[in-house]
Formats: sequence, structure tokens, C-alpha cells
Amino acid sequence: MKTLFLDEICDCISGRGNGDISQYEVRGVGTDSRQISEGDLFFAIRGENFDGHDYVGEVLAKGAAGAVVERDIGVEDARIIFVDDVITALGRLAGYYRDELACTVIAVTGSNGKTTTREMIHHILSKRYRSRRSRKSFNNHIGVPLTILSSETEDEFLIVEAGSNHPGEIDYLGHIIKPDIAVITQISETHLEGMGSIGRIAAEKASLVRHVRAGGAIVVNGDNQMLLRLISHPEATVFSFGESADNDMRLSSIKVRQQGIDFEVNGRFRFSLPVLGRHNAFNCLAAIVVARRCGFEMEEIAEDIKDFKLPDMRLAVRKINGITIINDAYNANPRSMLAGLGVLNEYPSSGRRIFCCGDMLELGEQAEGYHRQLGRHIGCSSIDMLIAVGNFAQKVAEEAISAGLPRKNVFVFSNAEQAGMRLKSLVAEGDVVLLKGSRGMKMEDMIKDGKKMTKD
Repeated sequence: MKTLFLDEICDCISGRGNGDISQYEVRGVGTDSRQISEGDLFFAIRGENFDGHDYVGEVLAKGAAGAVVERDIGVEDARIIFVDDVITALGRLAGYYRDELACTVIAVTGSNGKTTTREMIHHILSKRYRSRRSRKSFNNHIGVPLTILSSETEDEFLIVEAGSNHPGEIDYLGHIIKPDIAVITQISETHLEGMGSIGRIAAEKASLVRHVRAGGAIVVNGDNQMLLRLISHPEATVFSFGESADNDMRLSSIKVRQQGIDFEVNGRFRFSLPVLGRHNAFNCLAAIVVARRCGFEMEEIAEDIKDFKLPDMRLAVRKINGITIINDAYNANPRSMLAGLGVLNEYPSSGRRIFCCGDMLELGEQAEGYHRQLGRHIGCSSIDMLIAVGNFAQKVAEEAISAGLPRKNVFVFSNAEQAGMRLKSLVAEGDVVLLKGSRGMKMEDMIKDGKKMTKD
């Protein structure tokens, strides 16, 4: 973060100080008191299990440039700035700082593939330019401002991930990000509990577009007609990607390998991606469009993407005692669950294919229906064994058995740890195991004692 003065910040966040603060320089921003360094500005956010106001005295003693609070904490210090709402103040500061940035800002949203697409874009751009992107999944009303405020003067590109689980959040984040390039990966049944319908999800993601700066670009999945109808910006150029012939960047063909995927674009350009999953070809298409917009040639992109690696717990392949573990436990929804199932179906195996699936959370009233639908897909697939985990595990199991999976090969558990103990006694050399579930299910716990994966 470039240096700002505390009084400048106080003005832009509509804060109220209690003394002369013009001499204090702010060189960074944070919300975690444990990570605040000398010269940082601390935003005292209240969470479910903590309250940043309890640590204001501590961070000031460590040399923080100041603290932003929304209530009296019984500490007298000129560096304390009072605001009506700390999170709103953080967003205001990020919006102000965004307007000062000279770099190209790229925003990525969508129901699936946000983080992977963000990482692909960064991977390509960083081969030639100084590129910065969101840390981990910093994609909400706290993470997005922190990402923007982390940008340095020397950065040439900033890639920001924007997520949402309720209406209006993308619009709010878009107002802060003001992207030069906006990417919408795809639309699917995620966060239905907060959104209500697939149409509302599409409208929520599309709301990012209205904040694209004049002369900018919009990169959108052109296979989704509902989404395309929502895209309108008179001063930005729209680029589409997908399988249909009308797309600007079209997937012509694809071949799945054990180590990754090979695919062709627009019938001419060949790419080799060292990651699993047909769906990742589409994430790569979006990244290719962005890279082209940023001046890269197709041949250059193809070379740059050859050494790309997926983020943690996204189709991560690991060999344990002759058993192949595919850890895709980062998150799940109906579409991504079927994508994971497809990966397991196609993965070469000398043994059995074992699908370990946890609940898909935040689906609201439609949750049971989507879990039963998943069970039917499993039963009709080439999966040899199902280990279902969670509140809807029995529903998945019932449908899988009805669709043809032998009852003796179906197991139901309430949590991942219990399922992992049973998995240990079931697996054998040559088996392929895929773990998939919503983040709250912690499906990775099934292999946390990986060295003891096989029975004693």
C-alpha cells in the first residue's frame, strides 16, 4: 500500500478524530490484531467470535498508525478514529484508494471457478508483468477492500475475486472495485438459500458489469443465454467464451489425460493444461480472453499455462500407498459436484473408483432435491463405491442405490472423520478416491492421517 496520511483517511471515510492526526503516516491496513505492524491502520471489526475493539489498545502499543472504531473503548489516543460502521468505512477507504491506482484492475466473479480463473489470469500475466491478486478467497465485503488496499504503486495488474451469498453484494463490491475488465465465469445453483433462484443468481453476478470503467472489457460465459441477456454496457466491449459456435473464444475439442487436459481453441490453437477436469478448460478460456486483451499472443499464453498449478484442495492428486487420492474438498454445489464426478469417471484406474461426497450447503428448500439428483447421477455413473457424508447423505445413498449402485458398496456417515476411518478399511492398492463437499463439511479430514490410509 502506498503511504497515506491519517487525516486524509479520516476525511475519506467520514471519520471523527479527537486530535491532530496529520503527522501519522499509514503504510498498511489490517483487521487482524495479530498481524498489525508498525505504521498499519487497524479496522476494529466485530465478528461472531471476536470483537476487534478489544484489541485496539494492543495494536496502538505496537506502533499502529491508528485504529478505526465504532464505539467508545475507554482508550484516550489521538490515533483513534470514530465511524458509524467500521466495515463500511473500510469499503470507503478501498474505493478511494482504487481511484488512485494506475494499474489495470480485473474483477472475477461467477458461481464456480472464480478462484481458479483468478489464479490462471495471474499466472499468465505475472510471466511478463508485475501482477497482484486476492489472497486465498478474499472475495467478500472485507476481503475485497483488503485486496485493493494491498496494491503497491509498482503493480501493473490487480486481480480481484468477488463473491456473493445474498443479493446486492456484488453490486456493492463492484462499486469499490470499478474494474477495467470484468469476468463472469458461469452461473449455477449456489447459495440458493440466500439468493432464491438461478435467475436471481445470474442477475447478482451480472451486476458487476455496470461498474466496468468506460473503455473496459466484459468477459462472459457465452453458453449461458440467461446471463448474456443481462449483460449490457454501452462503453465496454463484450467478449464471450464457451463451446457454442457464436463465442469469440470457442472450445473446439478436448482430450482428457491422466496428468491433465489438452484442448483446442477456435479450431486452430492448442493448449495443454496440467490440471484435471474438463471444466477447467472453460476457466482457462476466460483467462485466455483476458490475457489477449492485455496484449498476449495465443502461442505465448499456451506456453505460459503449461506449468499452472491449481490452488489447494482443488483436484489435487496425491498418491498414498498405491492409492490415488483426488482432493477436491474446497467447496461444492450441484454443478461442481457433477464436474468432480466426471473427473472420477474418466480417471484411469486399475482398481475401484470411490466417490466420497459431503453435503452441498446453502441450497435452502431445494437442498433435498439436489442431493437426490446427485445420487441418481452417481448410481448411473462408473463409480464403484459411494461414501456419503452429512445430513443429506442418506438421500444421496438411496437414490444411488435405486439407480443401480450395489447396496453393499454404499456407506453413510454423519461426519468426515468417521467416514475416513471406514475408508481406511475399504481401500486397496489401485483404487482412486475423490473427496468433494462444501467447505463446512471438511471432507479433507477423511485423509488427514494419510500415511495410515490402508488398513494395518
